[in-house]
Parts: sequence; structure tokens; C-alpha cells
Amino acid sequence: MPGRMNVFTSDILNAGDLMKNNYFQVILEPPSNSPVYSLMESILGSTEGFYIRAKTVDLPSKSFDTLETNYMGSKLVMPGKVTMDGQTSITFDEFQDMKISRFIHEWMNLIYNGGYADDVSVANGALTGGAISNSLLSYSCPIKITIYDSTKKNKLPYEYRLMFCFPSEMATAGLDHNGGDKVTRQVTFKYSTWEMINATDN
Repeated sequence: MPGRMNVFTSDILNAGDLMKNNYFQVILEPPSNSPVYSLMESILGSTEGFYIRAKTVDLPSKSFDTLETNYMGSKLVMPGKVTMDGQTSITFDEFQDMKISRFIHEWMNLIYNGGYADDVSVANGALTGGAISNSLLSYSCPIKITIYDSTKKNKLPYEYRLMFCFPSEMATAGLDHNGGDKVTRQVTFKYSTWEMINATDN
């Protein structure tokens, strides 16, 4: 190590600005023949209707169990089973059109619709008292997290793609006669695996 190296003379200057945690988009990527795609188009109008309302998201994680072996008083630790499934929470601003609340509600109704007679899904001809879909591929889709540079024009080199995502929980949103804050909806999505991919300009 050079004895006089500091932050102003190191290669860190070539790394660009620090990555900012508020320059990102969360994009749904359902296939065009998916019920999730149909809901997105009919309720939100487009993919943009989803990601412009997303305000926070958690990046995915990976972890390993460990295996151990011992010999003559020494312990050797090796990686065991990998865990790449998990969950990510996305917080949305809710507007007076209530599109996020309806979109997530109807998406969850693909998994189980507990409505009786007047649920918004019933108006669309959906069955009640059970699952509308019988296939993971029908009620899940990839979610891509794209991060941008300081100009907010160019993608950073890598993106995250979470696979087989579906909403597992929509948290409560408190209303308050004495309050004056905006309403947000926090939705937890489960995923089976994820990958870090090269970003493209498509």
C-alpha cells in the first residue's frame, strides 16, 4: 500500500458519484398473456402507473447455512444450503383514484377471493370463495429494480430481477380525523429467487 494514498489520489475518484437511494424505479414485467398484465392494463393503464407510485423498496438478499466438521480440536466451516427466496416491501403513495389499493386487492384475489357479492373482482366475472387462478405462473410475475445515476438519465450498470413475485401482505393504512398526512400502502411481495443482471437501455 502506498504510504501517502488518500481519497483524492485513489481510484475511488473514477467510480463516479455515490449511488443514491432515491433514484430508482420498480417495474413489473408480467407476460402479456398473464392475468396480472390484464389487471395492470385495466386498472393502472400501463406499467408506468405502478412504478411512478412506488416510493420505497428493499433490495434482495442471499444467505447460506453452514456445515461444520471437526478434527483433532479444529473446526472447519463450509457453506451449506443457499437461501435466495425472500420478500421485499414496496411502499406506494395512494391517490384519490385508489388505483394501487384496487390493483393489489385484485392481484391478491387471484390467489384467494374472499368476496361475497359486491367485491370489485365480482364485477369482472371472477368467482368468489376461492382462488381465481390455479397456477403460480398466472398470479406471479418478475419485478425489476432499476437504479439511475446522478443525472437521472442513465441506468447504473446492474439491475435486480426478482422472480415469481406475488403480494403476500398489504399492510393496514391508518385514517385519522385529527391527522393531516398522506395515505401510503405498504405491500410485501414474496419471491422464489433473484438475479443481478446487466442493465440495458431498452
